[in-house]
Amino acid sequence: MTGRYHEMTTPNPRPAAPSAKDRILTAAFRRFAAHSYHETHLRDIAAAAGVDVAYVHRSFGSKEKLFQAVLAEASRSHGVAEVPLEDIVPLLTRHIFSDQEGSGPNDPDNLMILIRSLLDPVASGPVGARLEELYIEPLRQKLGDDDGLRAASIMSLLIGVRIMHLFLKLPSVTPQDTDRATDQILRAVQAIIASDAAAKNPKADL
Repeated sequence: MTGRYHEMTTPNPRPAAPSAKDRILTAAFRRFAAHSYHETHLRDIAAAAGVDVAYVHRSFGSKEKLFQAVLAEASRSHGVAEVPLEDIVPLLTRHIFSDQEGSGPNDPDNLMILIRSLLDPVASGPVGARLEELYIEPLRQKLGDDDGLRAASIMSLLIGVRIMHLFLKLPSVTPQDTDRATDQILRAVQAIIASDAAAKNPKADL
């Protein structure tokens, strides 16, 4: 009886609080998704994580190394390598007209981290390598291409529309009917995917 009573009244253990390093990494995800590499400062990341800047330096060494840690974490939890080909296009176009930005390691829109820092001279090398690793190369393999032209074309289209919508805020890419606009982009991507078959059989459309 005593054992049973003890079993029934013992509270469930609370989940462990995230470590300081985990809080720093989550804060860095949010900052790098909302700001470019150049605009992101370690003091802001430290404040969001509830630690001092010196601790961030001790944990990661520098802003560049922290950025690389964010990209490395993204490699473990994002990309399209594990996604079936038929699900990739809907996945990549789902957030294209969203005004929301990535907020942490488990957020599916962390492509924003790459987009934000594409043109930064320090970050562009790692960003390009990660874009290739997470998106272009897996797409190339799933499409069965010898080169990555179709995969790169798809990512160029999606990134370009995202930049024009979120950063330039052009009216033509800020549609009221986002479902219809997303469907148009979806069909454009599907046309790129189908283009290889048409190129190999040019008489098919005659």
